[in-house]
Amino acid sequence: MKQVGGVDVTVSGHSVDNREGVSLLRTVPGKLSYTPEILAQILSDEEGAPRLRMQETESTPVIPVPDGSSLYMPVTVWQQEGEWNHGNPLKIPIDLGEAYFRQDVESFMKLVDTERQLKEDYGDDVKLAYSHNDGGYIMLTPDDLHYDDIPSTEDGVGAILEDVRRGFRDAEGVRDVLAKYGYNV
Repeated sequence: MKQVGGVDVTVSGHSVDNREGVSLLRTVPGKLSYTPEILAQILSDEEGAPRLRMQETESTPVIPVPDGSSLYMPVTVWQQEGEWNHGNPLKIPIDLGEAYFRQDVESFMKLVDTERQLKEDYGDDVKLAYSHNDGGYIMLTPDDLHYDDIPSTEDGVGAILEDVRRGFRDAEGVRDVLAKYGYNV
């Protein structure tokens, strides 16, 4: 665990960190393939031929995640800590929407800055993500599971800018916040 810009981030050893001794199951596109030995066992129908044996493993309880969430999530302006910032967005009164949006943009941009600091320390190919499995923020590197599935936090700024450009959000409400981090609206 490392504190980056006031945010606790697990930079290594988290549940999807690619490290020796830990298997991260990944699916591979294309045909399912087996080693020759396993294929021979599968295809064998001879009496007394060796058969595949199931290995019993210990199960662990499933980690409950909030509605609209998953175990590993991108950090977005609307879901910064693995769940909706203010509960179900469809239930938020319209008059509170803009005030919440400004608050959300301010706190989100601090997380964007955290990711920028991680990039300075560890290289440009790292991403900040939220992990319910680890109970907080984790740093993903290209060899980590879910790296390709989760956009960077910096990429999430594009959604804010797009909402402003389309007129879904008031530019005046967030212009000064975004300007502090190098964005013009």
